[in-house]
Amino acid sequence: MNWLSREFPQLTDANARVTSPRNVEYNCIAWAMNDDARWWEPGIFWPSNSEPGELGIAVLEALFHDQGFVDCDSPDSEPGFEKVALYGNNLFYTHAARQLSNGRWTSKLGKWEDIEHDSPDDVAGGVLWRSPAAHETPAGNEVVVRAARLSYGETRSRLR
Repeated sequence: MNWLSREFPQLTDANARVTSPRNVEYNCIAWAMNDDARWWEPGIFWPSNSEPGELGIAVLEALFHDQGFVDCDSPDSEPGFEKVALYGNNLFYTHAARQLSNGRWTSKLGKWEDIEHDSPDDVAGGVLWRSPAAHETPAGNEVVVRAARLSYGETRSRLR
């Protein structure tokens, strides 16, 4: 976990563990959608209508809504529901994490490994999710977390 904790300050050996080897075939958005075969990104694979060049958190929310997710109030585990946390700001969506049935969370770290972590807050503020200007205007680059939910069985069937 050494390199992960350097790149993602909230991650520690106590709250996260690597669960798969590095894989460049899919990203965090795909992983949050239970898809480990495609890279989900506008212009590559994006099963949602969005304006070209729009990359803010609203585009990511629209994608998840189009896939059957609805907003929910809490990141706490609820039997029968799969939850995701969406990260970003008005300029860029930056990450998505998925809650596991055991209540923990899973994230794909760009082209790196998948990890399991305790909380959606554990992956906030990592280097993958800083906008290019983050070092100049950190106050304007706050992470926005949205949780959503969908029945477990529906998630996989919607992608096939």
